[in-house]
Amino acid sequence: MHKYFISFTLIYPANSSTYYAFADYKSFIEQAGGGAVPLFINQPDSYYEKIIPRLNGVLFPGGDADLVTSPYAKVGEIVYRSVNADFTTWATTYL
Repeated sequence: MHKYFISFTLIYPANSSTYYAFADYKSFIEQAGGGAVPLFINQPDSYYEKIIPRLNGVLFPGGDADLVTSPYAKVGEIVYRSVNADFTTWATTYL
């Protein structure tokens, strides 16, 4: 049983109907002893209200998404509004 559950946002290309994740993000979380939980983009607010309280943190993969209007920005805002100071967020880019 994992002690910590860290979510990572899935990549959702604009011209695709398929989500995907870099295995490195999932592997990184698991190698550190955490349970990796995918966090889907473009979901209703109720999805995030249900999953976020069960998490200990979120890893946001980088890219060229707009930080104000993109679906990733929406998820980031929901996470920010929903958590306390003990919640870990990490944004990174994989080049």
